Amino acid sequence: MQARSLLFVLTACLLVAACAGFPPADPQRSKRLRQEAQTHVVKHDYPAAAQLYGEATRYDPENTDNWLQWGDLLEATDEIDQAADVWSDALAMLPLSDPSRPMLTYRLGLLLADPLKQTAAARELCDQLPNGLLRSDLEAVLATAGNRPASALAILKQALPLATDTDQQARIYFHAAQAHARLGNINDSREMLFHAVNSATSPGLKMAIRTLFSELVNQTQN
Repeated sequence: MQARSLLFVLTACLLVAACAGFPPADPQRSKRLRQEAQTHVVKHDYPAAAQLYGEATRYDPENTDNWLQWGDLLEATDEIDQAADVWSDALAMLPLSDPSRPMLTYRLGLLLADPLKQTAAARELCDQLPNGLLRSDLEAVLATAGNRPASALAILKQALPLATDTDQQARIYFHAAQAHARLGNINDSREMLFHAVNSATSPGLKMAIRTLFSELVNQTQN
């Protein structure tokens, strides 16, 4: 019982420390900032949208979608380290019971595995995920990062039917494209990117798709 009480106190202290630099909570102001950010997203002005989502998060840090969108927009502007920091901060602040923790853990794990190449840290996050689609997809990315792209493709083939969300389907197709590219299967990689770009809604994922496509074009031209 004492150990549980101590854990509660420590968790509360971490939450207070994480929120110490935040202004007083103002969910309505946060909502207005999110709405303004979306007008910039429509115009593909991702830096401005990211800045506004950052402010929105500061005024409503308990809204986990704020954290996810903020990091995704930073990823879209190629601020990968900052995106990873945002999601790390979210995981440090949000309670263990928060239902968005698996998605935040998964998205941070993807960044750490590739492009940040911090595979040991990504593996730790992967091990925290419950068995299911998110864990399988991150396992596949780690397999490609570990120079086992054929294993990655086998995992992704089983994972794809489990993805009911179009953006998650696009993410799996994109990771299959990465695995095919690692194998040197340029045509197969392009086919997977075609499927990915037609389903992706995440600005961060769209940026990653464009980057890989450009790399494939450069490979064929050299």
